[in-house]
Amino acid sequence: MYRYFLLFLWLCVSLSSHAAEEKDDSIRTFTGHSDCVNAVAITPDGRHALSGSWDNTLKLWDLETGKELQTFTGHSGDVVTVAITPDGQRAVSGSLDFLVTKFNLVMPAEKLCFVWVGSSSRA
Repeated sequence: MYRYFLLFLWLCVSLSSHAAEEKDDSIRTFTGHSDCVNAVAITPDGRHALSGSWDNTLKLWDLETGKELQTFTGHSGDVVTVAITPDGQRAVSGSLDFLVTKFNLVMPAEKLCFVWVGSSSRA
């Protein structure tokens, strides 16, 4: 778990434009999002990462090559959380648009959205 936390921190730094201005000691830099990355999940086989960004998208990355494999759209607000199922086939994301969206990582055209209907007020 600690290893994934360190990878998450590394990805956050690597994906930010600020990191490009500093000395780069990273193994690989992933570029593609147009705004901050707030969430990263690693597939169970360790071959891919899924990042969620304030640019309202998720991106699937090949960790070996750094290549962007797929961009997932469907949110109209900042993506703040992502998770991948234990079989590595699907992912879910949560956004400030009050949607929880399920994405099929194997067949990207399949997408299912759930609208949060809970109260936004806090007691």
